[in-house]
Amino acid sequence: MELVDEVEHRSLFRRETDSLQTEAASLMERKAIATKNSVLQSFKIVILSNKLNILLPFGPLAILVHYLADNKGWFFLLSLLGITPLAERLGYATESNRYDLVL
Repeated sequence: MELVDEVEHRSLFRRETDSLQTEAASLMERKAIATKNSVLQSFKIVILSNKLNILLPFGPLAILVHYLADNKGWFFLLSLLGITPLAERLGYATESNRYDLVL
């Protein structure tokens, strides 16, 4: 009779741990999805928040012109256009840090 009780106890205990493991896995999946969504949302905010960011592809284009055409004038112009949104982001970041330090 004791053997039956032990088996029942083990099976009940095993079900409880299985459900806890399933619940923990589900929670971890939800956190991973939430993290992925927050990263995508942050990416959208940073990239799509400023109209200057449409100039970002000119940076890699300048590198292509430098190696393929070897035209220094076009290389300078495309580099200037490509770095403009990066300079704006750097200014925004330094202003944000300044406000954090002052307050």
